[in-house]
Amino acid sequence: MHLLTRHHLPRFRLGRVIAFVLAIALVAGCTGDDASPEADPSSGDAVELYAEVASADVVAGDQERLLVGLLQQPENLFLAFGEVEMTLSYLGTEEEPTEPEPLGETTGRFIPTPGGPDDPSRGAALVPPSEGRGVYQAEAVFADPGFWQVDVTARLDDGRAATGSAAFPVIPKAQLPAVGDDALRTENHVLGEKGFPLGGLDSRADALGEVPDRALHEWTIAGAVDDGVPALVSFATPAYCQSQFCGPVIDEIEDLQRRFGDRAAFIHVEIWRDFEKQVLNQAAADWLYRNDTLTEPWLFLIDAKGAIVDRWGALFDPAEVEAALERLPKLPAGTRPA
Repeated sequence: MHLLTRHHLPRFRLGRVIAFVLAIALVAGCTGDDASPEADPSSGDAVELYAEVASADVVAGDQERLLVGLLQQPENLFLAFGEVEMTLSYLGTEEEPTEPEPLGETTGRFIPTPGGPDDPSRGAALVPPSEGRGVYQAEAVFADPGFWQVDVTARLDDGRAATGSAAFPVIPKAQLPAVGDDALRTENHVLGEKGFPLGGLDSRADALGEVPDRALHEWTIAGAVDDGVPALVSFATPAYCQSQFCGPVIDEIEDLQRRFGDRAAFIHVEIWRDFEKQVLNQAAADWLYRNDTLTEPWLFLIDAKGAIVDRWGALFDPAEVEAALERLPKLPAGTRPA
């Protein structure tokens, strides 16, 4: 099997991914095989969904959280609640695409946008965005770098089947800071810096006239590492996020800070120093800007020794983050940034 190497690692621009998927479709078409799971005929025609993998920086050989969003178009209905079944297939590399090769099945559970509706007792359903928006999360290990495909099957609460497929890249080595790496000792901006725009601390301040999450802008990452203080660091732009996840994510981080502020330093790094002029904050660029592309939101947990012990992209399950914070010892009374 030909492995993707850093020497010829593509940048995974949208056009190149589409071209690769078309090549895979031609390979599959020549065999007459259908890579998508078949719907149960007794349930009537399956609902076709648009699927998009929300995970970025997916690395071969590591345990990864695979996040998949599912949408019915043009109705603009989101698949929400319950669980879905996922089949994972290897598609080869950009240079050597192959017929989809199913290599495993897993179950994805619904992760709602923080603060959004959720009903653990409810099965998968198609709903308007206001009634349930989020992604389905499954954990998997991808043995080989290249391109992979996820085929999703759901049984809707009205008895119909729903299916969707998406291709995504898996790379041989993480491009962003990853679990096991030492945290970048970044001097991110904090409250009280003369001449620094408030919108550069939190993009919502441009409209509000003040920073709404002041407790998240007291520590620098470098300061927490130097002081041996664990840190939960979020990178997001609440006002300008294209996914519309960033604002709710920061709201959830604020809530976690109120409950676990005695366990770690909580840090929000705004993506933009100046959105209108498209100037990034250097800390965000240092952590997330690679190959002319910046992905966000991201959340990193750094331990007292300065090592990254977990990371979450796009959306996270608050229960997972809570459990990680609860495992941390309480900080000495009065711990404050220098």
